[in-house]
Amino acid sequence: MRLIWIGLLCCLAAVLAACATVEVDKTGMTTGDDYVQGVCNQCHTHERICEKLGKDSDYWSGTVGFMRMMGAPLDDSEKELVVNHLASLDAGDPSICQATYEQPPE
Repeated sequence: MRLIWIGLLCCLAAVLAACATVEVDKTGMTTGDDYVQGVCNQCHTHERICEKLGKDSDYWSGTVGFMRMMGAPLDDSEKELVVNHLASLDAGDPSICQATYEQPPE
C-alpha cells in the first residue's frame, strides 16, 4: 500500500511540476470562463473540472488558491473571477462539461 501512495505522489509531483512551467498568454482574457479555458485548461481537462461543478465558492477558493501555490498564473482579481464563475455553475453545466476548447496535452 505504501508503494502505491509513493507512486501516486510521484506522478502528482511530475504533473504539477510540468504545469507550473506553463506560460499562458492572458491577453484578451476578461471573464472567469476565459481564465478557466486559458489557464485552468492548461493542466486540467474539462471533464476533470466538470466533476467538481456544483461546489460553493469556499470550495473553489481553496482549490484555486492551491492551484496558484502550485504555479497557476492567476493574480488575486483573476482568482476571484475564476472562483465566482465556477461557483456559479451547477453540476453538469454544459459550458464546462460539453466544452469544445482545446484540451491540455496528455
